[in-house]
Amino acid sequence: MVFDRIRIPFYLAAGLLIPGISGCKKPEIAYYEVPREESRQAEAGNPLPPNHPPLEDSAQPPGPDMTNPAMADLIAPPAGNLDSQLIWKVPEHWITGRSSTMRLGSYTTSDSGLDISITRFPGDVGGKLSNVNRWRGQIGLGPVTSGAIEKDITTHATAFANFEIVDLHNPDSGQKMLVALLDYGGFTWFFKMSGQDTAVDREEASFYEMVNSVQQDTL
Repeated sequence: MVFDRIRIPFYLAAGLLIPGISGCKKPEIAYYEVPREESRQAEAGNPLPPNHPPLEDSAQPPGPDMTNPAMADLIAPPAGNLDSQLIWKVPEHWITGRSSTMRLGSYTTSDSGLDISITRFPGDVGGKLSNVNRWRGQIGLGPVTSGAIEKDITTHATAFANFEIVDLHNPDSGQKMLVALLDYGGFTWFFKMSGQDTAVDREEASFYEMVNSVQQDTL
C-alpha cells in the first residue's frame, strides 16, 4: 500500500492572488495605480497632468466561486485547519493519474481508463441534491428530485467515520460512478471513481479498501 499524506501550505492559495508577477521584470513600472479620489476628480472634469496615463476603474470582476466543484482544476484548496487533514492508503496496483491544484489524490489503473479522485470543498457544496444531479449529468442521466435521490445513496461505516455512498449507473452508455462523501473538519470530502461499468465493478473492492483506510492525519 502507498500511504498518501496531504499537506496544503497556506501560501498556495495566496499565490493564486498574484498572477503575472514572475513574468514582469520591472513590476514597479508595469502598472499605474490611481487612488479612488483621483479617479473621482478626473470623472468630475479636473484636468490631468501632461502625459498622465488614462485612468481606469479599479474595480475588479468577481473571482471564481471557491465552493464550486466545477472549478476543481483551477482553484487551490483552502488551507483549513491541520486537524481536518485526512490520509488514506492507495491500492498497490493503482497508478498516479492526472494532477491538479484541487485534487488531493488522483489515480487510475493501467488497463481500465478509470478516473479516481479525492477532493474537498468547504461546507456542503450546494447540498446533496445538487451534487447528485451534477454527477448524474456527468454520466448522461437526467436530474431527479430530492425525494428520488435516496435510492442512489447508502451509508458505509468504517472504523473512522460513516460515509455516504452514491452509486450511479447509466445502462445506455455503460458509464458508472461511485462516490464516497464525508463531512469532516468543516469540509465535504469526495472520494470518487468513474468510468465504464465493467471497470468500476472490477475496482469496486479496491475503492472500498481505500475508503476503509481513511483516517485523521495525527502527525
